[in-house]
Amino acid sequence: MPKLKMIEYREDAQPAWDELPSVTPGAHLLFPGEGAAALTTGVTRLILIDGTWRQTRKMFGKLPMLHGVPKVALPPAGPSKVLRLRDSTFEEGRSTLEAIAEAIALLEGAEVAAPLFSLHHDYVERVFKARGVWEQKKAEFERA
Repeated sequence: MPKLKMIEYREDAQPAWDELPSVTPGAHLLFPGEGAAALTTGVTRLILIDGTWRQTRKMFGKLPMLHGVPKVALPPAGPSKVLRLRDSTFEEGRSTLEAIAEAIALLEGAEVAAPLFSLHHDYVERVFKARGVWEQKKAEFERA
């Protein structure tokens, strides 16, 4: 059985509607906010919605089969040890890749999540280098 299943969501939500019932039994939805419990080690199947916060809320609204899936949230971020492209406007805010890495670290251990954190760091570094601001952002992060 694969450990990861990606379900693509498009303007036509029918393919997602058709596939989601096969993954929701026993699953938890990583979706911070009202009614979300803390993500704990007992979670064995995790659903994530990828997109901006606006997009994910819209997708969630259009996929009612997710409304009954128990919601979980990562612990508050606290001072970040992760270089980010953007600062979040709320405590729970993270990029999807960062959230996946943190969830895996919590559920399966830091060693398992380390390659994802490394991938996230490399991505952020490359974006900042492409923008010509890497040295400035790196210095700001190291001072914090």
